[in-house]
Amino acid sequence: MKTKNYLLLILGGAVILLGLVAALISSQKPQEIRKKAAVPEGVGEIVLEPLTTTKYPGQIFTTTVKFRTGTTTSNALTVSSIAFKITYPYSGTSPELEIVDENGNPTNQIYPDSALTSSGDWAFPLKQVSRESGQVKIEFAAINTTISGFKTSNLIPLAKIYFKVNRATTNPVVLSFDLSQSKMLTKAESPQDILKNPSSASYTLQNDSTPPARVTDLKISSKTKTTITLNWTSPTDIGPEGKATSYELK
Repeated sequence: MKTKNYLLLILGGAVILLGLVAALISSQKPQEIRKKAAVPEGVGEIVLEPLTTTKYPGQIFTTTVKFRTGTTTSNALTVSSIAFKITYPYSGTSPELEIVDENGNPTNQIYPDSALTSSGDWAFPLKQVSRESGQVKIEFAAINTTISGFKTSNLIPLAKIYFKVNRATTNPVVLSFDLSQSKMLTKAESPQDILKNPSSASYTLQNDSTPPARVTDLKISSKTKTTITLNWTSPTDIGPEGKATSYELK
């Protein structure tokens, strides 16, 4: 009898324990569902500036990659990492739109924002550029190394891409995000991707057929028996920005 009583007690305890576990699981499930539903999706943004522009062969210009982890202070979420992959096509043996360093030399990387780099709160394990099979690929990743993570509702610089126009194209060069490789992950035990689909950029590369404005104030400022000094105002080119870097006098 004692053995039977012990057995009944053990079985009864097991049933009670299983009941408590089942109750705990059932009580947690709605909470997990509510937690997932409460997380706003698509509040993080990655933006290219400029999105559209017209440039000419020989020009070097900068595209800034900016980001924010929410569109308002109330929905901005704390993130631990940001990654993106941008691709665009080219024809021939080299890109019409080349990625260069700030001095105009071709390079295999893009550059993290100096403010993020100097803060010491970010690591950049991936920032590479590759060119193969008629396609330029830009791959970038940033990891926030702080315990608390990072959030902002203001668009702030993430990286810089220096471009040089090698030659004109018939159609605009479209910079597209690879959505499978572009993510913004929340700082949580179960990270969620909160990145909205980024917009593509479209850059028109055309030949400069418009000559600079005429020089209208050429004058002699001084002269000697062997030299003459000329002064004039360098007009701005109507095509590429800026003024002439040199002149040929004949």
